[in-house]
Amino acid sequence: EKDQAEAIRLYEGALVYYKGEYLPEALYETWAAAERERLAVLFLRSADRLSEIYLDQRRYEDTIDLCYRILSADNCWERAYRHIMLAYDALGNRGQVARVYQRCVQVLRDELEVDPAVETVNLFQRLKT
Repeated sequence: EKDQAEAIRLYEGALVYYKGEYLPEALYETWAAAERERLAVLFLRSADRLSEIYLDQRRYEDTIDLCYRILSADNCWERAYRHIMLAYDALGNRGQVARVYQRCVQVLRDELEVDPAVETVNLFQRLKT
């Protein structure tokens, strides 16, 4: 509990500084691409871990808000969809669980031409019963 509180404090403190893509005015400059990618992945991994802690602590609204922030940075980050589904389920909003799953399916097909991971499909099947 104390370790999680400290982790939350550190992650939240770090995520405050991520304001989106690094040097968006240099979006097509190759010299900035590696750093842009590194910072984006660092944000995504940190936010993903924080959303997992929020779920564990039953901070469902915080989980949902943070996961939508993740998806605005990378709309194919599948774990964010799973975390949102779990949070909505815990809040008793099964309709939103289904909508989030359908959005996940559609985005992955449109963007990557893939189906959701087995873990995502199984979670949805479990939550809808």
